[in-house]
Amino acid sequence: MADTHSLELQQSFINSSSITVTHNLNKEALAIQVIVDGEKREDLIKELIPTAGNYLNEFTLHLTEQSSGIVQVFSSSMYPVGILTIEKKIALGPRMDFSLGRGEETQQDTYSVIDSFSFQGTQMLGIPKQIMALVQQNATSSDIRIYDVNNGNVIAETNFTNTQPALINLGTLSNLPTSPTLFEMHLRRNGQGNQKARVRTIHIEW
Repeated sequence: MADTHSLELQQSFINSSSITVTHNLNKEALAIQVIVDGEKREDLIKELIPTAGNYLNEFTLHLTEQSSGIVQVFSSSMYPVGILTIEKKIALGPRMDFSLGRGEETQQDTYSVIDSFSFQGTQMLGIPKQIMALVQQNATSSDIRIYDVNNGNVIAETNFTNTQPALINLGTLSNLPTSPTLFEMHLRRNGQGNQKARVRTIHIEW
C-alpha cells in the first residue's frame, strides 16, 4: 500500500537554520517537508529533534544553512513509527528499526561489535517495552546483546538456538539511560570451526 500524507499545518521561517514547530497533533506518525521559493528542499534538512517529554507535539528542525521558507507538517498513513520526511526517516519516536541488509555475522566466541547507533535517552523517548532481533545461527547456541558504550552497561542480552531466521525477544531491559548515549549491538557464537551467528534486523519498541 502506498503511503498517503494529509497536510496538518505549515509554519513560515525567515533567515533561520533552526525552527521549533509546536504542532500539538499528539501523533506518532508525522511527515515534514521544507519549501523554499516554491520548491521542495530535502537537501536543506540536517536533523530533527523531538522535544524532550513532548515528542508527540513538538520538534526542532535544524537546516544545513540559514534560509527562508515554509515547514509543512503532514500526518502519515503508512508509518506509525516516528517522524519522517516525505522521502526518508530522519528521527524516530515510539519505535526504532535498524536493518542490516542481508545480515551481519560472526564466527567469534567472544562478543563482536555488529553495529552501533545513538539512543536519545528515556527522558526524551520514554521507556522501551522490548527489543526484538531477527537472528539465526548454526552453532550449539549463540548470544546477542545491546551494550551502552558511554555508561558501560548491558541493556539486554539473550541466548538463541534457532537455525532458521526467527524474531526473538532480547528479554528484560535494564540500565536504560535517561540521557543520550551510544548503543552497540554485540553478537557471539558458542561453537567451533566455521559455525556462525547472524543478525539481520533489530527493533526497539515502545
